[in-house]
Amino acid sequence: MKNYYDKVLFLLGLILLGLGVGYVFMKGGLPAGTAPRINPVLTGGAYEAVPVSNVTAESATWDPAPDQYDGTDTTKAGIWVYSVFTPPKIWWDTTSGWTAEPPKPPKPPKPPFGLHFDNIAYRLYRIQFHGYLGSVDKPILQLEDTSTKTFFNAKLNEDQPNAGIKVTGFKVVLVTGADGGIIHVGTLTMIDDRTHETVTLTENKPLILPNDRYFLLETDSPLPSQNWEVTKVGETLDVGDVNFKIVGLDYNAPSVTVDRTQPNQEDQSETLTPTAAAADVTPSATPSADAASAATPPATGSN
Repeated sequence: MKNYYDKVLFLLGLILLGLGVGYVFMKGGLPAGTAPRINPVLTGGAYEAVPVSNVTAESATWDPAPDQYDGTDTTKAGIWVYSVFTPPKIWWDTTSGWTAEPPKPPKPPKPPFGLHFDNIAYRLYRIQFHGYLGSVDKPILQLEDTSTKTFFNAKLNEDQPNAGIKVTGFKVVLVTGADGGIIHVGTLTMIDDRTHETVTLTENKPLILPNDRYFLLETDSPLPSQNWEVTKVGETLDVGDVNFKIVGLDYNAPSVTVDRTQPNQEDQSETLTPTAAAADVTPSATPSADAASAATPPATGSN
């Protein structure tokens, strides 16, 4: 019974297909896309080349593009500028519609930042050794206390209560001078009563403390010139009504990031890099025995 209905449905499908094809032919035959293609026949004269006159290349100078009105020049008020290289500046005003007048007055130019970063600097050790008199066994040592800007003489194993030091050792080494000659250079060892550290000083070679460094900044015009020694984030400097605040320090770069605030002025922030070459920051060191015997300049420590 099932096979019978399948055959009936198949016959009905064939009948419907035949009716559809007949309807298409009765309405005009095959669709347009199936019609045979006809190649057109071209008529007229043969192709003829048209001569072109020679073109001479020339240079031209464009006039400078005019400035668009920005609200600062009152003589240009309301001017609409359309030019090849000048896109128009147009604003929308909710009251009057499109306008060449800026809806808000232009911002005043930023004032100069007024600060630059010289470089990282190192503080000198407060005691400096300038020379000696007498023999190596009983020298008279000429020293300076830079904290009080005073000079004084010291002897071996003699307390210096005003300076807070005691020299415990002294020796002289031979080194080669700039002119190639051999010179005597004294080196002393002392105890700093204030830090309880043993310090070595070389004659006429300032001792720089590698761990006592700071960022040296300086104010610029129109602010009055002054130096600013910075060691940590958060330090501030007031110059008139201008306030500077340190917000970042980078010893590796090196660089300093500073915020600048001033009443009635837009806040500024800049990252400053050194504007001056780094100073000699190599601390003095005691010459080694090998260097002294070889008559070479004393070795220096590195940071």
